[in-house]
Formats: sequence, C-alpha cells, structure tokens
Amino acid sequence: MKIAIVYVSYTGNTKEVAFAIERALKATHHEVSLFALETNPHDPKVANLTLKAIPSLQKFDGVVLGSPVHGFGLSIAMNAFLKETSLFQGKKVYPFVTQFFPFAWMGGSASLKAFKKLIQVKDGIPLSGYIINWSRCHRNKAIQNLVESCVATF
Repeated sequence: MKIAIVYVSYTGNTKEVAFAIERALKATHHEVSLFALETNPHDPKVANLTLKAIPSLQKFDGVVLGSPVHGFGLSIAMNAFLKETSLFQGKKVYPFVTQFFPFAWMGGSASLKAFKKLIQVKDGIPLSGYIINWSRCHRNKAIQNLVESCVATF
C-alpha cells in the first residue's frame, strides 16, 4: 500500500512521531512518503501564513496526518493544508495530534474532532486518530500504541 504522512512540527515532537510511524509502516512493506508542511513565515502563530508547497495525495492509498495542538486547536498550518488540498477521494485518513498539556480535553480532543470534520469535508474516511500528550510520563508507550494502531489500520 502507498501511504503519505503529512505533518506539521515546530518543536520536533510531531516529527518524531511521524518518523516512528514511517519506520513501522516500511517494516510492514508499505511504500511510505513523508511530507513536512513548511510555512511562510515560519512563525506558527501568524494567522495569515501560507504553505510553501501542498503535496499531492492522488497516488496514495492512505494518508496519515499529524499536527501539534496550538491554542487548543489544530495548528494554523494544518488547517491551511486541509482547506487547500484536493479531495481525499474516499481514502482512509489517520489523524494524530501532539500536545504539551497532560489531558486530552486541553486541546487534543477538540483538535482531533476538527481533523475528522475537515477530512470528511474533503471526502476522506477519518479513522479513529490519536492524541499524544507530550508531558505525560507514559508518552513513549502512547507513541508505541499509536504506531501499532496505524500499522493495524493499513
């Protein structure tokens, strides 16, 4: 299966999770392409930022999307990507978010809900998704669970 992983990462946390998913999917013989969303300007708090490039997802069978939580919601860059990208055309889309706060209700749950809504608007099939709480002591186990869930999905 051809799988695209599209992610936004400013501190490296979301990138670390995206790379872990990539390694696991490749180990199970999937063809995986990573796309880091880059913005202009690079400041994640600028409301009118633009994406330097929007990856085409047409040739992929499935998509994994990763975003940090900013201001209790999806990052501005991921919102921009989801608004500007073409339709997912019935593809399975697995979203995940990373957040510093220790509890999902502190932005993670709302971000995942927003992810799923935007995926449906783009004719995708949103999968369960996952929240990684970066400040929790069980972070590595949570990342492992996310990776296993993603591999089982595809």
